[in-house]
Amino acid sequence: MEELWKARSPQTGRHLHNALSVHRRLAYTTITTVLTRLTAKGLVVAYRDERAHRYAPRREHGELVAELMADALSHATDVAARRSALMHFVESVNSDDASALLRALADVHAADHPGGGWPPSAC
Repeated sequence: MEELWKARSPQTGRHLHNALSVHRRLAYTTITTVLTRLTAKGLVVAYRDERAHRYAPRREHGELVAELMADALSHATDVAARRSALMHFVESVNSDDASALLRALADVHAADHPGGGWPPSAC
């Protein structure tokens, strides 16, 4: 996925094989099998051109990480479990990530509540 995210356009299996083989020896069939599985899981889109399939990520890296985080949070099914999960998450982030999270929350709140101030009174 990292190679696909770095690319500016859809990549062939051969190109990905060459790029990944710099770091470790991999069979071309291994790369194509992984690409087929990623496509089946909806993580990658396959395009057919004249001679080969080209692959691209379905989502940007940040979008996929956010989706995984939301999915993990959805497993906390009651309010107390969700609050606990969020507290543990917040305690685990470094100060730069905490600042980015606060800015993101403020931006979302401002978009949803123009002139509403931050933090919201529900906090």
